[in-house]
Amino acid sequence: MLLMNILLPSFIKKSNALFIVFFILHYLRLYNCVIYKIQALKYLALIIDILFSFYFLFCYIRYKKKHHVSLLEKSVSLLFLIFWGSLIVGSYQGQNFLYALKQLSMLYLIWGFYYYLRLYNIKVEFLFALFRYMFISYLLITVICYILFPHFLFGMPSYDNAIKHMLSEADNRGVMRFNLPCKMLIPFFIFFQISKLQMSIKDISNLLFLFVCLFLIGNRFPLAVTVLCSFLLCMTSKSLNLSQKVKLVVIFFVLGVLIYNIPFTRNIVNNMLEITSTQAEYGENDIRVISATYFFTELNEGDIFKNIFGNGIYTHDLSPYGKLMDYAHEIGYWESDVGYAEIFVYFGLIGLIALLIWFIGVLTVRIPSEYFFLKIYLIFIIISMICGGYWFENIVEMAIITYILVKLNSGYKADLIVLEIFRCKSRNIT
Repeated sequence: MLLMNILLPSFIKKSNALFIVFFILHYLRLYNCVIYKIQALKYLALIIDILFSFYFLFCYIRYKKKHHVSLLEKSVSLLFLIFWGSLIVGSYQGQNFLYALKQLSMLYLIWGFYYYLRLYNIKVEFLFALFRYMFISYLLITVICYILFPHFLFGMPSYDNAIKHMLSEADNRGVMRFNLPCKMLIPFFIFFQISKLQMSIKDISNLLFLFVCLFLIGNRFPLAVTVLCSFLLCMTSKSLNLSQKVKLVVIFFVLGVLIYNIPFTRNIVNNMLEITSTQAEYGENDIRVISATYFFTELNEGDIFKNIFGNGIYTHDLSPYGKLMDYAHEIGYWESDVGYAEIFVYFGLIGLIALLIWFIGVLTVRIPSEYFFLKIYLIFIIISMICGGYWFENIVEMAIITYILVKLNSGYKADLIVLEIFRCKSRNIT
């Protein structure tokens, strides 16, 4: 209700706001709340997933009839059609159609949320505010998870022997990894904070807090890529002069020293460095390298159709493809450990090409310079996909940011037109 009162007056119609908030909470499963262990509620959620998927398909059809689209939007459409087309591919591979529809609706077809936003022309300000509330809720719920552990109200694990596994991970990594969505909004707000940094004590304190929060993710690669992309954002910022950029580098160094001297984060850093050192010794025998090699070169056994169109989503059924995936998981090969392997297995080369076109669209779309951090965030996601399925795990966030880029591009073009008209009038006057 507080969210409604704050956002409704100037940003959005009540019906649209209620729909979006309901959809987001459903998509997050109330931050993987324990109530979804109730079988009836679990089935109800799956039915709602399917209804959302078909509604977004309806939004796609309505929107496509009325509008011309840019390269970025064409890539959105291509990905959406590939996700739906994988139903046919999966059926061809002997998968159960309803199982495949269930899995796709829960994980991929919600990409169509983009077309709901486009069709109803949702305000960018509302979506930024929505991200802020999602992020704040994530932080609060993380605190609750730590307080209640080993009991779960939120962050409910999706595997057996969860408590033992999480304690083992905490020993190895120095941090407890709860099954909570929205953790990838931490880098988003780090880049946002850097983009508007004024060198004030308040801004630097906020940045320090966000970098400490970054360790809650518990994964080394996103952490390292966040630091790299933060540096890239600073160096490419048009709003900072050379002197300010030098000061910012010094600030980052000081923040690094401060973070390392906080017991909580120092323990995590030391554990992660130890894990990295151990895995580096394995070289090509590292489990991620072996599993990626298996999924890219061995799973499809040279089948051209599978290489091009994929196998469809894994549905835990008894099809030949399902049995192969079960075997891979039993020996420790997980497609989600390397995000690009996941795309290749499910959607083939056309899936990889579609994602590449989307990324080119992201890089080439023209937006106001103060929103450049959005592109940096998507670059961060694409790089992080080397060691995880972060694009798909945050697919609704990806749809929202893509929509924001398209909207900002529309505004940017409108501003250029107004500027050109102004210049023409100025020439006529002179």
